[in-house]
Amino acid sequence: RRVHGGFPPMAEYCETDVCSEESVAVCPVCQIHFCQTCLDTHFHRIALHELNSKRDVMLAAMRYQGFFVLTDIGEGKELYDTFMKDLVDFFAQSIEAKKRCTSKFIYKSERGVPMWYCGFEGSLMREAFRIPSGDHKGGRIADCWNNESFENSWLELTNYLREVSDECLQIVLDDLERERDHRDTPFSDEKSVAYAVFYPNNRGGQQEEGINIKQHIDPSLFVLEPATEVPGLEVFNPLTQKWVLMEPLCTPSTELIVFCGGGLERLTSGRIKGTLHRVSQVDQSRYVLVFEQKYSEFYPPPAFEDD
Repeated sequence: RRVHGGFPPMAEYCETDVCSEESVAVCPVCQIHFCQTCLDTHFHRIALHELNSKRDVMLAAMRYQGFFVLTDIGEGKELYDTFMKDLVDFFAQSIEAKKRCTSKFIYKSERGVPMWYCGFEGSLMREAFRIPSGDHKGGRIADCWNNESFENSWLELTNYLREVSDECLQIVLDDLERERDHRDTPFSDEKSVAYAVFYPNNRGGQQEEGINIKQHIDPSLFVLEPATEVPGLEVFNPLTQKWVLMEPLCTPSTELIVFCGGGLERLTSGRIKGTLHRVSQVDQSRYVLVFEQKYSEFYPPPAFEDD
């Protein structure tokens, strides 16, 4: 083991004991010394069952880096694995069959953009399936499912992700000393949305060269994304001023990548910044589910167009 600059052995302050670099910085979250190579890919993992007891770590990670990873996610792994089988089958259908799984209702997003309320939508670069979490029992989504198995696995997984995101939000609200428990909020008051995306990655249509979705900040509160086998999600780390490709650093289906949107930045008056992220193009197809947490006190109700 190497000792650099009077610090402890590298294995005690860096993420690997085979690194031969000098320590260059101290992480403000965990107060550990890091060499440049390890600092560039350093982020914080928190076991789901320890989230409440390690709330200080979660809050610090969000303030300094804008993201963290939940591990030991319990039933989430089984729910995700079951869901992914149904998701792959859904996107394997003919384009005509997928188009039949689209709502006839139109609404305007927070940005005022007219959108199909839910169901399938496609473009050259990607195909997507979107369901409003707060309206999962509503008549507007009744005709969007291709079969009962897909509907059940979707609702079970997204309800699980909603519960996890609500636990994260409650920690923030406690830190702000706001007496509001979103876990008791009725579905009619929720504007959260979950969407699954299929990136063929070989049809063109990228927004920038090598980038499927260019850098942006989601308008939501918390955003949860189960780690996939195929990489694509890049988040910008303000500490290092570098992009981090997340999936190679995570364990597929057993970890949740958590970051925040503009809604959380507004809620905390800028103490927690929205997470800048993008989706890169890779050399194989990619399936991913994203859950965006939204509640009506932060977002206006959707405006529906006349039929």
